[in-house]
Amino acid sequence: LIRETIRDEDRPLLSAEWMRENVTSAGPLGALYRVWGDGRQMVPGDPTDYFHLSGRSADELRADGYQVWMPPQPAGEWISEGDTTTMLNLLVPGLRAWEHPSYGGWGGRAERTDIGPDTWATVDARTFGAGDEADEHSVTRWFADAQADFAARLRWSITPEVAAANHHPRLELDGAADRSVAPAESVALIARATDPDEDRVEAHWSIFDAAGTCRGATLEAVDSPEGEARAHVLIPADAEPGTTVHVIAEARDRHPTHPLASWQRVILTVR
Repeated sequence: LIRETIRDEDRPLLSAEWMRENVTSAGPLGALYRVWGDGRQMVPGDPTDYFHLSGRSADELRADGYQVWMPPQPAGEWISEGDTTTMLNLLVPGLRAWEHPSYGGWGGRAERTDIGPDTWATVDARTFGAGDEADEHSVTRWFADAQADFAARLRWSITPEVAAANHHPRLELDGAADRSVAPAESVALIARATDPDEDRVEAHWSIFDAAGTCRGATLEAVDSPEGEARAHVLIPADAEPGTTVHVIAEARDRHPTHPLASWQRVILTVR
């Protein structure tokens, strides 16, 4: 449950003020979005849906017959259920998280479990009420970008002129997204970013260690012209065949009020 694990710096994105400014006041689509205490219940009589109520304690809700599975929140705040993450990896094609559960993206990164022959669970996922030993970092690290994207899409729905709204920068790879590499090889990477709104764009590369299986790869950034990200990835000399290094390019525009980002992922497989 993201509300219980969110980073402190992202908590304003759950607030009633942020929701009102960016979501519920954003035209007819935004008005449909549910928030705490909105007076609307998806299915009348559902004992697990008490989001429409505000000003009642958990004990008071239980006394009214509700199954309280997360603490009630102030009116107007973001509702955190947990189901959204099952779809988020489909929204960012450049991150390629939809290709495999272990790759990781906005919806988190998953690993195999021993529950069944092909079952997966989000790494570092926390069972609600089980304590603070995990923080769902594989999901919450992307939360601010997911909220910014959500707000941008709603803003598009009420902005008649394209130029009056911000849009994601475009990020293109120079070369293939899947590459075969050799031990001790230095792999050159280039990503080029442009912005449809002519905002300034900053781009950079990073190694996504959690998704790869080749340990010890290092990245050296190279001086790049504006709008480009150049780097070299050094594959360890003792890298084993079949192991992978996941390298992610990120481009982020410098829009003054509503910045947005885009990504591309390159997967290097040791031959």
